[in-house]
Amino acid sequence: MESDIMLEAHVQVAFVVGLPFSKPVRYDFRSTNVTQSISNLGATMLRHRLTPPPDEAYSLHQKLSGAFLACIKLGAVVPCKGTPAKSR
Repeated sequence: MESDIMLEAHVQVAFVVGLPFSKPVRYDFRSTNVTQSISNLGATMLRHRLTPPPDEAYSLHQKLSGAFLACIKLGAVVPCKGTPAKSR
């Protein structure tokens, strides 16, 4: 079991990562602070984690971070709403 601080950090990361997918309009990656928010929460997670995350979490993290960083670098404005549901 993880600490309350770690569990809260996980909840906050989920909200930050899910933000582009919750917007009914195109998400503007040019003006996002997603990387800063995740970096701050990641530092908390590294300090307070009791067990390493499962391998599946690393795989998902790599895919999402790669997609987010590419969108930020390109200055993309993307209609993300419903994207995870469409990929099933």
